Amino acid sequence: MRAHEKSARPLSMNEGLLRPEMDPETSSDGSHPSRSSSIDSKEVAKPGCMSAEPRVQALLRQFADHAYTSYMQGTPALSHLSLLVKYNVSSALRRNADILGVLSEYQKWDGLSPFAQEGLSLNFTSQQHTNDWPVNLYPTHLQRSILHHPWVDVFPWPRLRDNMVQAFEHPDVCDEDDMCRDVCEYDEHGTEPILVVWGDAWDPCSWEITPGFLRKWGWLLSGCEDFLEATNYWRARRDERPISRREVYEAIRSSMPERLRTPEI
Repeated sequence: MRAHEKSARPLSMNEGLLRPEMDPETSSDGSHPSRSSSIDSKEVAKPGCMSAEPRVQALLRQFADHAYTSYMQGTPALSHLSLLVKYNVSSALRRNADILGVLSEYQKWDGLSPFAQEGLSLNFTSQQHTNDWPVNLYPTHLQRSILHHPWVDVFPWPRLRDNMVQAFEHPDVCDEDDMCRDVCEYDEHGTEPILVVWGDAWDPCSWEITPGFLRKWGWLLSGCEDFLEATNYWRARRDERPISRREVYEAIRSSMPERLRTPEI
């Protein structure tokens, strides 16, 4: 799930992506195929997003209905939980894509966000009901400047979107497809979800970042402080201890790719 090949800008320590800007002392309560190949695209099936397939969506809706029925009958199954959480996250991101009018491109593996396409962005936004968009979903300057897949556009944290756009320009540093699988894909192994959504998809306060996300992708949260209060709110509802700013700071440092830790980058 990548934008078309382009000349990537070098990563800079002056760009917020690479600076853990949270003060650790502050407390908190709360093989991607080449697009340059001359092979006729009609001869080779393009990879796709399994979760976007209509049949898969229908099966997952049936599963969600079954899980809800089991819960209402007083017989919830723990085995349902992981898949149900991932289904909710995938559905929430699709709802944000629908709000922004990018759902069609969002569902394509090689889709391109209209916000960054020269000559298309202004025309596209003029046709949308942008006054109805939640403020935090408005595309940032970087979203309008760098070609990217529209799945980036649907996350409710502007700073995270900026960090993702910059990171995905460098597939040798950040594997976009790997992150997409971690967030959206379903598998038979019941892997733990790395995001949880509890309410309106567009509202950052509805989302929870898990320790699994922090361990692997925490560096992409550099400069993105607004997720922590909401995360700790939902953890408190389960009587779980809050994640401290110190822990977030350490997660950003420890998860940062090795290349970005070198002085010359």
